[in-house]
Amino acid sequence: IRNCTVSGSADNGSGFVVQNFGLIENCTASVDITCGYGLRAPNSGYGFVEQNFGLIRNCVATGTLRGVGWLAGFCHENEGRIESCYATGDLYNTPLPGVTSHAQMALFVSYNCRFAVGREMMEGAGTCINCFGAGSCHVADEDLNVNNASGFVREYTSLQSAAKSRQANCYWNTDGLTHGTNKHAFRWAGTALTVAQMQSQDFVDELNKMAALCGTSTWEYRPGQFP
Repeated sequence: IRNCTVSGSADNGSGFVVQNFGLIENCTASVDITCGYGLRAPNSGYGFVEQNFGLIRNCVATGTLRGVGWLAGFCHENEGRIESCYATGDLYNTPLPGVTSHAQMALFVSYNCRFAVGREMMEGAGTCINCFGAGSCHVADEDLNVNNASGFVREYTSLQSAAKSRQANCYWNTDGLTHGTNKHAFRWAGTALTVAQMQSQDFVDELNKMAALCGTSTWEYRPGQFP
């Protein structure tokens, strides 16, 4: 899939595709997703894709996500490769009045290198290169003490998955996280930068160094905006 744009709104799900086993390139998803409530209701939303087993490169997710389950700015489970992609959407934990939701949020990817029980994990399964999450996580007041908002990666399923996944030249917006943050997730992946740093010429230059190695599109400096 190349050079496609999706926009609008949805109840639950992903902004672009649910699963990818092939190649997605130069695509944009601008879909605002509001998730349902209740044990039987789907209650998770992802800016671009739920599960990636293929290659995604030069893609963007900009939609706002609201819900009480899993929320990820770009991808939920990545067992493939994501190159030169970014997410700018804001994530909101929106529980019903008087109900603590414990939403799990990540600015870019929930699980990097998640694997099914009994299946051998491939080296490098779950690779993110030259990507960033520039949105923000908003935690409901009743969840102030819950560690449910994360930077680039939410978590790994095991030490094995943490060891075999790869994150290179990836970043997350430290201005986008306030209370209830998961400090453990921060240590596992990505470099924390402020909005000002992510909108600087130096940041664009750093992205373009890796883009030249990967063969992906050149990033453009836009004053006061993300590349």
